Amino acid sequence: MEPGRYITVERDLTEGIVPRKWYKILEEKRDEYKLCNGAGGSFYVRKDSCGEILQGDLEYTLEYKHEEQYNYIKPKHYDLWDNTDALTIMKKALTAEEYVGFLKGNILKYQLRLGSKPGESIERDQEKINTYKQILKECRNS
Repeated sequence: MEPGRYITVERDLTEGIVPRKWYKILEEKRDEYKLCNGAGGSFYVRKDSCGEILQGDLEYTLEYKHEEQYNYIKPKHYDLWDNTDALTIMKKALTAEEYVGFLKGNILKYQLRLGSKPGESIERDQEKINTYKQILKECRNS
């Protein structure tokens, strides 16, 4: 599915519209969205009848969105072997000064991109910032 902005229609105000299905936003007006119907056509729907907006690659975003226990700081794909994650290996492989620099770099990265990565919410980026700040604080206190 092509990247873009997607939204759900929560209340079926128009015949043929499937509630809670994701529709691509084609245009946004003051009180309504123009949405793609998936068959080459479009329709308008009031904003107050819509749910949340997802931005980016819809299939990729939804794959992770519904995993309630998904850990965005230490996701499963960073577990390398014997439940050892990339952060643990980096901490052991880098000097203390290098590791602190890595943590500061991640904090800065998430601050700079805050809310601009497709499919990532501002809240998720802020959570990552706070987590790296906490790891940095713990690192300095040890």
